[in-house]
Amino acid sequence: METRFNFQINSDKYRYWEDVPVISTILPDRFSAVLIARKVAKLFKADVRMSEGKEAMKSSGSYFTFQEQD
Repeated sequence: METRFNFQINSDKYRYWEDVPVISTILPDRFSAVLIARKVAKLFKADVRMSEGKEAMKSSGSYFTFQEQD
């Protein structure tokens, strides 16, 4: 079953998450979404917020920071 995942890439530490544009994509599982979020955080040296579902701002999300990536 495929699920919609929403990603927000915040490279500017002073913006609120509500101001960061949402990128939505459909992926087969949560594991793939987590891998993408970790790679994007490392590549862009940014914080990434990943949420699941149609409403990105109304659902809780997982946060990935580039400092956690080795």
